[in-house]
Amino acid sequence: MSSIAFYAFFGAACRWMQLGIQRRPHLIRAEAIAYPLYMSVAIGAGLYMDSAENRYMAFLEQKKQSLLEKRRRRDEAENQGLGNA
Repeated sequence: MSSIAFYAFFGAACRWMQLGIQRRPHLIRAEAIAYPLYMSVAIGAGLYMDSAENRYMAFLEQKKQSLLEKRRRRDEAENQGLGNA
């Protein structure tokens, strides 16, 4: 829930800065719809990036476990080879 609030705040802050750069008034009733629009776009993009990061971290963890298992099997094979010689 805190990430949603953060992304919403980030979207509103982007709109605020955009209007500041353009030297336009920040609060105009006719353009009040822009803040929720920017907030919802920022929420969607932020949640997508969070899910992409979670998928990538899960992939990396799976790859790490695979490599550790491969290393363990290689070490066992080397130890067995040394024991037989």
